[in-house]
Amino acid sequence: MIGARSRLMFFCVFAATHMFATPSPLLAGDLSAMAAPCGSVKQPCEISTPGGGRYYAKAPPDWDGKRPLGVLLFFHGYQSSGAAFIKNQGVLNAAHRGGYMLVAADGIGGSWSHTGAPTQNRNEVTYVRDLLSDLATRFPIRQDELWVSGFSQGGSMVWETACYLGQRFKAFVPIAGAFWQPLPTTCPGGPVNILHIHGTADRTVPMLGRPIGPYRQGEVMKAWALMKAVDQCSPLPQLRDSSGRYRCETWNDCRSKRLLEICLHDSGHEIPADWADLAYAFLAKIKK
Repeated sequence: MIGARSRLMFFCVFAATHMFATPSPLLAGDLSAMAAPCGSVKQPCEISTPGGGRYYAKAPPDWDGKRPLGVLLFFHGYQSSGAAFIKNQGVLNAAHRGGYMLVAADGIGGSWSHTGAPTQNRNEVTYVRDLLSDLATRFPIRQDELWVSGFSQGGSMVWETACYLGQRFKAFVPIAGAFWQPLPTTCPGGPVNILHIHGTADRTVPMLGRPIGPYRQGEVMKAWALMKAVDQCSPLPQLRDSSGRYRCETWNDCRSKRLLEICLHDSGHEIPADWADLAYAFLAKIKK
């Protein structure tokens, strides 16, 4: 008969042996377990680097937890949040229709601290770089299938990211947002593929920009001229299309082998319902 002390010793040895003999999901390569701590609309992913920050991530509903995913990184507009846009059905549908994970970046206090912005709470280029690094530790990511979009001030963040981290992404799709002054004189992250979508009746972020106190939004076409120079494109577009609600101009002769396209509509400050149709058509044109 085993005494109480012997039974206790046996239990401790048994527990310790099985604790180390059974592989954890992470060690076993179960990548779905990596996603569990923050892969939902309610639980943000906290970035552990000194700069910190957070973001939200939502994979397509049919994801098996293991298949490498492309990513649509989306920047929200002023006074919104990553928490709001991870639940935005239109943006979610845009990401998931192509099999992409939606990653909703999160500004501080509903704002972004890009160049020229009234708030300067952090270095946003560092934040995006840290976000990408953190994302890759949590999920199996296809680094060749990352693209970026954003609305309003989030569109300004798309331009900022294109200018300084351009080589990290396949394409950029800013909606109703551009650089703020001072505009950069060059873009060390370029050349890039970029599709810009904007309403000519936009009064919140007009095509010509506008002053906001001592700050000023930049002109869309000056940003466009800069990117044409970075991509080494000709002055005039090669294609023009006004067959639908958009008036689109395309530069496909760039010496950098990148693609530039700008599509204007007659409405105001909005995310057009069919913006994803333009985005996926643009992605399909990009040269491998």
